[in-house]
Amino acid sequence: MTELLKYIIPAVVVLLLLLLFFSGYLKAPPDTAYIISGLGRKRILIGRAGWRVPFFERVDKLSLRIMQVDVKTSEAVPTNEFINVTVDGVANVKISSDPELLKLAAEALLGKPGVVCTPHLGASTPEAEDNCAVMAAQELSDYLRNGNIAHSVNLPEVHQPRAGGKRICIIHKNEPGMISQITALTTEAGLNIENMVNKSKKNMAYTMLDATGAVDGRLAEKLAAIPAVIRVRIL
Repeated sequence: MTELLKYIIPAVVVLLLLLLFFSGYLKAPPDTAYIISGLGRKRILIGRAGWRVPFFERVDKLSLRIMQVDVKTSEAVPTNEFINVTVDGVANVKISSDPELLKLAAEALLGKPGVVCTPHLGASTPEAEDNCAVMAAQELSDYLRNGNIAHSVNLPEVHQPRAGGKRICIIHKNEPGMISQITALTTEAGLNIENMVNKSKKNMAYTMLDATGAVDGRLAEKLAAIPAVIRVRIL
């Protein structure tokens, strides 16, 4: 019997250690944050494996997936140009995966009595929906009137105050030699460029210039004929 116990006890110990290890083993998917708290420290797992101390550490999960929020005004709202608009759209919302921001959120909410931790959707209240709709309408109005671009997915952020004359807005591919081709045509037309900005975002670029002189449809046709140009607007 004594000889048998010499094998049973080590086997039981090994089995308990294995159970302890596997009960604490965690593997977080890339679209979920596992927030491990307890024992005076806090750790975050995103898209990797880790381990927690069973019975002494807890795990809270927070989705990092893109969520859609309806943005709709209940009635017409005025823009800065005093134009009444109504907006009905969808906004994509995603929680930041920055570890420091997740830790701050965890310290403020996790484990608090009476708190159910869910992702905060800033555009889910009626006031926020109205504000988002107003902002979208103002940015669209600014683009249509002045050519300025804000919060675009495919184009760069561009904002330039008016400097006189007419404004030429050109969406084109981000290729070498585009500025020289554009300015060659404006020089040929005898224009004086008062102000100019060019910015790019990946394979797309946007050139906007204020010019005095004969800014007309013929110039727009010549600019549009440049192979890499996608769209020309004169405002």
